[in-house]
Amino acid sequence: TKNIPCFKATLTVFFLISDTKFKPFLDRLLELDKLSTQDLRDEVNTMILAGFETTSAILSYCLLLLGTHNRIQEKCYQEINEVFGDSDRDVTKDDLPRLKYIEMVLKETMRLCTVVPYTTRVITEDLQLKNAVLRKGHLCFVGLYGAMHHPTWGPDVEQFVPERWLDTSSLNPNAFAAFGHGRRNCVGKVYAMMTMKVSMVHILRAYRVKGDYHKMRLKNLPINKPVDGHQITLFNR
Repeated sequence: TKNIPCFKATLTVFFLISDTKFKPFLDRLLELDKLSTQDLRDEVNTMILAGFETTSAILSYCLLLLGTHNRIQEKCYQEINEVFGDSDRDVTKDDLPRLKYIEMVLKETMRLCTVVPYTTRVITEDLQLKNAVLRKGHLCFVGLYGAMHHPTWGPDVEQFVPERWLDTSSLNPNAFAAFGHGRRNCVGKVYAMMTMKVSMVHILRAYRVKGDYHKMRLKNLPINKPVDGHQITLFNR
């Protein structure tokens, strides 16, 4: 990205010969013609850093939880065997919707181990709540951790229960806030779920995981991380 004009020309040629109707986020930024070279670098760096830090953290928490709950880990492995059999082939687009239990496990990991504990929004107009008014122009902190640990999730809110995702008909659509909400929610949420599913397949088909989630001490940061690392042990299957 040091030579932005050349970089832009390369992207333009690439997407002109592509028959896809979807355009990558970076290509849309380049089309705006309003961003400086530094603006483009900042946007790309943010996308790469935020995407890597969050998905890697979620996968680490997920493996730790599976290492703590062996029954759930075995159910994931059984699903992988049902979809792939004895083959060690890569994961295809058609495989992803069939990995339903692994998706539930990932969602429950994101709920229980809220990687991004809060987000912020600038209030653009006065907003009347039940007992207060949020004033225009102020910064509002939205507690994502609180939303995903709210008692409305049930008496087992602090337990790792992937099966809760079998029926979400009674769930408030705003309760699951791992990717944020509204027009400024996570731009990479679909891609993130795809990459995490693929990663889980490749890891669990090759290794058994052991760990103890209950011994984990958490550091409250913009991206939550364990104080002592995840303490995960892998064993060849």
